[in-house]
Amino acid sequence: IVDSSLFMTSIYTVPDLWLTIEASARSATSLAWLVTHFCAEQRAAADERGISVYEVCSELVDSLPPGGSDIIFHPFLFGSNVQASARAGFYGIAGWHTKAHMLRSLYEGVVYGHMSHMAKLRDGGDQANRLEVVRLSGGGAHSSVWTQIFADTLQLPIEVPDGDEIGARGAAMSAGIGVGVYQNHADAVSTDVKIKRRQELNSAATPFYLDRYNEYKKLLECMQEPWDRLSRLKQG
Repeated sequence: IVDSSLFMTSIYTVPDLWLTIEASARSATSLAWLVTHFCAEQRAAADERGISVYEVCSELVDSLPPGGSDIIFHPFLFGSNVQASARAGFYGIAGWHTKAHMLRSLYEGVVYGHMSHMAKLRDGGDQANRLEVVRLSGGGAHSSVWTQIFADTLQLPIEVPDGDEIGARGAAMSAGIGVGVYQNHADAVSTDVKIKRRQELNSAATPFYLDRYNEYKKLLECMQEPWDRLSRLKQG
């Protein structure tokens, strides 16, 4: 059960089950960074339309089809479990690329980061090989465009639970079990967890994403030494 290549393995709250975790800081925070520093035009458009700037960003991503961007993004703005010195990067930018290309590559790069987690989980045990559905929560789950990329790349349907702060809800449910509000975890989940959206995979898009994921992995290997050198540069 325990595999040293995984981020964490621990005893779970349900008897006879274990919790295996693969994690790193590579999710919607990457998009928040890009929006904060480089998307003033999109923020203004969102304010004028009365919607979230992230909806505008998803519209730009959706304006390009799967395979519509050949830029590769490494989502290591806030750390990585690849190696301590890993840094973020956009690779393959040319003069004809637009902000839509950059945003789509960012969405895809975050998905590829999670794809590498899935690969480690599958290598660490046979449970992940029997997955039938993935549940996605957090900021990125609000975007049906992003959720679709997850489904098409992971080749699994994606379910998005209703509500925010899912971790806090889980803690509250566990407390409820402790004081007798629920009989057990199965009872708590069936009572309080609702699925607000399910997205099936579009298998026609999968080859485009897998081609880019292969390049993503090759770039990981190529960049390990340059990342170490960059980490030794002194900032004046």
